[in-house]
Formats: sequence, structure tokens, C-alpha cells
Amino acid sequence: MFDIDIDLEEEVDFVDDYEDEEDQAELEAAIAQAVYSTLEQARDTLANSVSTSELSEAIMESEITLDNYYSGRLELNSDADEMLAQEEKGVSAFDIKRGLLASPNVKAGKFGRYITVPFKGNNRGFNPLKLGRRLSDRAFATYGDGEAESFKRVSDQTPAYKWIHPGIKPHYVFDKVQMDASNNLHTQILDIERDFK
Repeated sequence: MFDIDIDLEEEVDFVDDYEDEEDQAELEAAIAQAVYSTLEQARDTLANSVSTSELSEAIMESEITLDNYYSGRLELNSDADEMLAQEEKGVSAFDIKRGLLASPNVKAGKFGRYITVPFKGNNRGFNPLKLGRRLSDRAFATYGDGEAESFKRVSDQTPAYKWIHPGIKPHYVFDKVQMDASNNLHTQILDIERDFK
């Protein structure tokens, strides 16, 4: 879905104008290097443009393949493809409480299900889920490394509004990366053609 494909067959037809096989081989090598480096740069730019380190790592693990000297692709693995699709379209607000209470770590008490959720941070107000609301601390501890940890208890009795994630705005990066890669490669091909004249 989010693969970047490059096919320069029509743009590099000038290679056939060179009758010397060594010149042709040198041109083909330069074009193949330009295609590969453009795909590599597109992968790096895409990985640096996304909002999570998990997605960035999945993109960096994706494969670059060359079919021949003038065509190749950056093929995102299924994890990267799925996460990038989610980032591109965004996520509307959702109820975290429902997901937490579906965990296999949920315990049953006399008032229903509950789970204790640890929050790590450098102060009592830190909230890694960015819920938009400050939740009251039930317990607070500092461990040997100086990192504070607070705990929140979520149960069937907890009001749902306290655990609503505000959602994630769409983050459109793929089309820009793809267009920049195309423009960059076009410039490189013109430079290669000019250098060999």
C-alpha cells in the first residue's frame, strides 16, 4: 500500500545512445546507484518524519530492492504499512478503559474487575498516555534510578471520561516523501546525463 516504486525506463533511454559497452555499463551503474540512494534517502526521511519510534524502526527494517539499473522499490513490511496507514488517517478519540479491562492481567474484586496501571515519569503530573486530564495519584514511589512511578487503578466503577484518549491527528507524510524522492531522482538523472555528454 505505501511502497515507493521507481521506474525510469523512459527517462534513461539515452543509455542506448552510447555504443561503447563500457560507457553503457558505467551509466547503468551510476543510474542504479542513484535509484538505490534515492530509495534509501526516502526510507530514512519517512522514518524520521513519523510520530513513533516503533513505526520508525519498522520502516527502517523495510526492504529496498532493485529490479534492474533503472527500477526498484522500497517495500514496507506489513507492520510498517499498517502503522503508517493508521498515522496517515489518524485515530479518533477512544476509550482506554475498555482496552485495559480486557487485559489478561485484570483481577476480579467484590465491586467488579480492576487493574492497576503503572505510570513512569519524572514527576507526579507526568502522563505518558497524554490523556489531556490530570489523574489523581493513588500511590507514588521513587526507585533507585531516580525515576518516579505512580499507579492508577482502573475498574468497572471508574468513570469512563477519565480514560478517554483524545485521539491522534492525521499526519500526512508519505505523499511528500514520495514526491521529494521523485524530484530528487529526476535531478540526479539529469546530472548523470549531462556528466556523460
